[in-house]
Amino acid sequence: DDERAPVAAPAHFHLPLKMAPKNKKKGGKKPSDVTPEQKKAAQEAKALGNKEFVAGQFDAAAKHFTAAIEHDPTDHVFFSNRSACYASVGKLNAAIEDAEKCVELKPDWGKGYSRLGLALFKKGDLVGAQKAYAGGLACDPNNVQCNDGLAEVRARKELLAANADRAAKDMANLEAMAPEDRYVVGIDLGTTYSCVSVWKDGEAQVLANAEGDRTTPSWVAFTDDGRLVGDAAKRQAAQNTKRTLFNVKRIIGRQFSECAEEIKIMPFDVIEGEGGKPLIEVEVDDEKKTFSAEQISAMVLEKMKKTAEVALGCPIKKAVITVPAYFN
Repeated sequence: DDERAPVAAPAHFHLPLKMAPKNKKKGGKKPSDVTPEQKKAAQEAKALGNKEFVAGQFDAAAKHFTAAIEHDPTDHVFFSNRSACYASVGKLNAAIEDAEKCVELKPDWGKGYSRLGLALFKKGDLVGAQKAYAGGLACDPNNVQCNDGLAEVRARKELLAANADRAAKDMANLEAMAPEDRYVVGIDLGTTYSCVSVWKDGEAQVLANAEGDRTTPSWVAFTDDGRLVGDAAKRQAAQNTKRTLFNVKRIIGRQFSECAEEIKIMPFDVIEGEGGKPLIEVEVDDEKKTFSAEQISAMVLEKMKKTAEVALGCPIKKAVITVPAYFN
């Protein structure tokens, strides 16, 4: 059962603190309102979600759990599982919302609190995470995930305290520098998702994008109204398949002849260009244009740079970008 999906990390530390469920809504659907057929369909969707989760396909898993919720919005496990999916891809606001709904539906289930604690911990809300884990232990004193989570919160607090002096020195040095020289960001340019981080206040921090998420889909779309990158590009993909580009990192730096399998499953056009390089052909402003995989990836990097500049409040000139091992 879905009490199997992964949660927090190791620990042994209790707080006698009860956490009250948030956002309690009246007039919601009751379990008696759900028909046997709906319950069956929900369980089938959940089973598909579990399979995708185990395979590491968190977006696909979240869609199945969403379907389960649509069939039966009274089952707390569906919200718990979808929260785990969202937390796994950095959609922490959504993960928190689902975990809170899980706690609301089943306030005596420790795992719901562990889901909430993990999402809050990943978001950097150590006080909220501590309350969530302690709330889980108040109703389930032997819950391993909550116990482990509290220990992780304690370890992080100790680390932050140990880094306080260093952070103060770093801040003094930073304040003496021009804003644009102050930060060097790290960008993980991923095939599916990308993220950007910075060393700040004595620790590495993954920065949230405009949607509040700490990962951004590595998707680019060309529309009649302009270019979209990230979540905005992914959201409109179903209506704009030929001009929405993703997974392009799979063909970066390779010959067209080497990419037959990858190109076969791409819904957009990939042609052979000069020197045997793969080029993506897209209609832009009513004319056909071609882009290399490097150019499309640069658009994603530009998005991550902008995310960092908004979060840090200054221009970014320096970055370290991850390079996969297979790039040799």
